[in-house]
Amino acid sequence: MKLFLHLLCAMLWLGVRPSSVGAQPADDPVVATVNETRKIRLREVDRETGGEIQKYEQQIFRLRRRAVENLIDRAILEDEAARLGIDAGELIRRLLPTEITVDSKQLEKAQAEYLPALRHMGEVEARLRVRLDLETYERIARFKAAIDDLRKRAEIRIHLPEPPAPRLNAAETGPALGPAAANVQLIVYSDYQCPYCRSSAGWARRIAAAYPGRVRVVLKHFPLQIHPQAFLAARAANCADRQGRFWEYHERLFAVNDLSEPMLLRYAVDLGMDELDFEQCLESDASRDAVLADIQEARSFSLPGTPSYILNGKQISIQTFDQLNRAVEREIAGAAKGGISQ
Repeated sequence: MKLFLHLLCAMLWLGVRPSSVGAQPADDPVVATVNETRKIRLREVDRETGGEIQKYEQQIFRLRRRAVENLIDRAILEDEAARLGIDAGELIRRLLPTEITVDSKQLEKAQAEYLPALRHMGEVEARLRVRLDLETYERIARFKAAIDDLRKRAEIRIHLPEPPAPRLNAAETGPALGPAAANVQLIVYSDYQCPYCRSSAGWARRIAAAYPGRVRVVLKHFPLQIHPQAFLAARAANCADRQGRFWEYHERLFAVNDLSEPMLLRYAVDLGMDELDFEQCLESDASRDAVLADIQEARSFSLPGTPSYILNGKQISIQTFDQLNRAVEREIAGAAKGGISQ
């Protein structure tokens, strides 16, 4: 691994673009010789790393893509500020709402869900915390919506080259929608305390419903260490799957905020599952080992976080449902032509 890192750093220092260190570079230079007869070439070096270089290429690409998006937003704000004759800081202050009114019913629902998890606070402080969190979330959401409106009015072209994605051979196990024989397989790695997973929780059903018989969607668990209740929630979802009620339970977990063990059991009972069987499963090695297997697989692929998507063996980077839908459509079209799209 140290040898690989030194090689990668050297190539970056020399100005070699990440896309040129893939498994099939445009040329195949000699990188070392032994006794003047044995020549070691770049392709051979890449094969020796066992695909590690491709993983780092993907990480570099994701970092650059995020940086590109940030720079685009900054440029859009600067152009709009110049058009209005103000500085960018003033425009941000105008776009970021100062007064937010939270719907009373929404506040009551959120407080009912959050308060059990904030037992360490006094009730007054806990209720204030929930209100402030809702107001902050709404303020940021409106600011992002304003940025999106500016982006729609701008002419944006992104030319950042994406390196070829390494093929990830994930186990075809886990709760699934669609037939096993489908030509297109989408695997989703999710975390029940991940806010981005919550906002995209319904995408799996939408994709499966949009392409019946042609797409199989598999859900895998990747609870992150920063989310203390996510691992137990994933085990609970596994137990729901054993009773044939995974998708209903899956959606319930994303609709609530309290993922403590008593509430996980309560949600199962509310959905008509066998209480004793569910409780025994939740405490069993089987539910723990099933989640650990998903975690180990996700880590072996160096997935960046959650949600992560693998489409026909290729990790894809998407932020919206439309992007995911277009990626699936490309794979369906490629399968119809007798191959897999690139």
